[in-house]
Amino acid sequence: MKQLYDERKSKGKFIVYTVSDPYEKTQGVIGQVPLLTTMVEDPDLIRDIFETHVTLMIRMCQMLMDRGIVFDGTWFNGDIAYNKGLLFSPNAYREALMPSHKRLFDFCNAHNMPVPVIYHTDGDVRDAIPFLIEAGIRCLQRWRQRPVWMSEN
Repeated sequence: MKQLYDERKSKGKFIVYTVSDPYEKTQGVIGQVPLLTTMVEDPDLIRDIFETHVTLMIRMCQMLMDRGIVFDGTWFNGDIAYNKGLLFSPNAYREALMPSHKRLFDFCNAHNMPVPVIYHTDGDVRDAIPFLIEAGIRCLQRWRQRPVWMSEN
């Protein structure tokens, strides 16, 4: 990995740490319907699963940084919406997923990468934008759209 990093960096490539967010990871393991159902029926279990994914993501990023890999930014993806809105209520986002997002994004933002946290998602996430900003994203990218840089101003 370090050899590939050194090669790409020497060519001026932009290096990002990119993984699927905890929602996307969990959905890929248990499926979308079971995930959404369990978010309602056993939210503590889902929060625990999300937190476990985030712990792994943070440890992996830290391990790479400890080996001399310097990231120019981070790019996370999680399809939490469809074309008519979120797959769950804004309150469900705030209660179940936002704490994990915040811990992950805070970790990345704390490392002063030149490009802050970029979050890719498909669908209409307008109802979640205030929460995503609060969680720490600085740029929202949706499929076939130019990135939208978030500002606290």
